[in-house]
Amino acid sequence: MAWGCKPANEPPRHEEAVVAPDVSMSTTTASDDAAVAALGSLRVVMHEDRPAGEQAQAKPTVRAEAEGTASEEPASEDRRLAPEALEALIEAARVEPTGDAEATAKRLNARGLKHHKRLDLSQAITEYRSALRAWPGHLYARYNLACALQLRRRPQESFDQLAVLNGLKDRGGLDLLREARLDDDFKAARPDPRFRKLTGYIPVEVAAASDTAEARIKPVRAQLLDVHVPATIGERWPKPVADDTLYVRGEDAAAADMADEIMDALGSQVVRQSHAGLGPKRPVVLVVAEAARAPEQKADSTAPSPETFIGVHLTCEQDGALHRLHLKERRFFSWETRHEDGRRIGRTGTYYFLREKLHLDFQETTETPSEFEEPTIEVHRGKREHHSVSTDGVTLQLGDLSFRKR
Repeated sequence: MAWGCKPANEPPRHEEAVVAPDVSMSTTTASDDAAVAALGSLRVVMHEDRPAGEQAQAKPTVRAEAEGTASEEPASEDRRLAPEALEALIEAARVEPTGDAEATAKRLNARGLKHHKRLDLSQAITEYRSALRAWPGHLYARYNLACALQLRRRPQESFDQLAVLNGLKDRGGLDLLREARLDDDFKAARPDPRFRKLTGYIPVEVAAASDTAEARIKPVRAQLLDVHVPATIGERWPKPVADDTLYVRGEDAAAADMADEIMDALGSQVVRQSHAGLGPKRPVVLVVAEAARAPEQKADSTAPSPETFIGVHLTCEQDGALHRLHLKERRFFSWETRHEDGRRIGRTGTYYFLREKLHLDFQETTETPSEFEEPTIEVHRGKREHHSVSTDGVTLQLGDLSFRKR
């Protein structure tokens, strides 16, 4: 976890920055390939240098057009990307870097961060856009661009960049969207329904049920902030509770999703109930009891994880077809299926694991042989699949397919 302090002589970025933030404790957590620099209300992410991954598809021709050909910050009013332009950005960001594209994007992102730190946001935006033209898949340059645009009071353009991260549906992009909930660069955006839809931001109150329970408020709140739940300390709950109880506004899908995240974090220690008295400004309240319920004992806390198969070449032979699957370390995958009749289906794209499912976004190419003519090739873009996933440590079970190491 990276922490930082705003310099005492640093001027406010805009009027909203002078107001005390809703979430006073910064909890941005750096991923394995990011180091976070929190400069007071300014939060920027630095992508560390890592060896470039496997080279794959060529850069799409839509990159330059989608990112814009001019390096300067647009002078026009805050604009919304057309749906086809947004989709083009998402598709371009799914492609692995080739040549020195990744190194160039990292270098330009680092230059942007230097300007960002000095509050030269216009120049920072120029560098971030250049980084994304070099490689649209550089998630941290895209996130930093969203931060800078937000500080420049260009919320729609900022949200469009977050929409690309959301459209990728990969673990790295989704993690950054969760981090945005607590990022003070987006403080002014928190009431905005566009920001809430993209990031899942829902305000959560943590309240004590008694004087004794007051001592547990701060530790429980810190636990929620660690998983990017925007929790604040609320007033005393009027009724006592025997166990920590999560009250959720009824018929509110966004509040229910946030409650799911809290339950994932706290698990069996919390009782969940619907509460008709909660409104849109106060949709979720976690009431803390005097003592936490003892967690349920898991049958095997060292159970193997499907993620142990990342980076491993896998194979499966079933129903006359040979499957070869490779979940690469940098969120990309390839999956080839060869049938007895000579048909070959290739899938390439991005993946992430979430709630015992493997989520795939990909392009599918089907090659069908012909006895007298050239093979027929069909390409389908923008496909998406979700497979139940489990493992016993030896095989990776995807639906009814059992994959083993080659």
